[in-house]
Amino acid sequence: MIHDRRSHGTHLLIDLWGARHLEDADRIKDALANAALQAGATLLHVHLHKFEPHGGVTGVVLLAESHISIHTWPENCFAALDVFMCGNAKPERTIPIIEETFSPMQTIVLQAIRGAHTDGWSNIEIECLGYSNGLRTRGMIARARG
Repeated sequence: MIHDRRSHGTHLLIDLWGARHLEDADRIKDALANAALQAGATLLHVHLHKFEPHGGVTGVVLLAESHISIHTWPENCFAALDVFMCGNAKPERTIPIIEETFSPMQTIVLQAIRGAHTDGWSNIEIECLGYSNGLRTRGMIARARG
């Protein structure tokens, strides 16, 4: 994981493929609240909405350190999560809880460092962390400076 104390936070985009329990709003609420606490974040509010007829769930966990959001497509066994945290919170600690809850066949994680400044320049670094069956691969996708 990229860590830069001069940034405004770490942003994870998480795609779950072949995932389960995507229509269970109570399970999702518990998992996301637990993930936030495991990351060392301060939970402020959880709001979820369940859609019909397929039972997809969308929601947000509001944190003092930012947020976690989710949108699920049970009919496609797919979920997209957004985990953004600043301060001393560790967003990468949410990944094992998310994987344990949804049992995905594949997890893809993109990480972006937000609001980093070095040498008078604004930088953004995006790294792909691919998780699959507990195996992790890394690769820098983009590094921009402007």
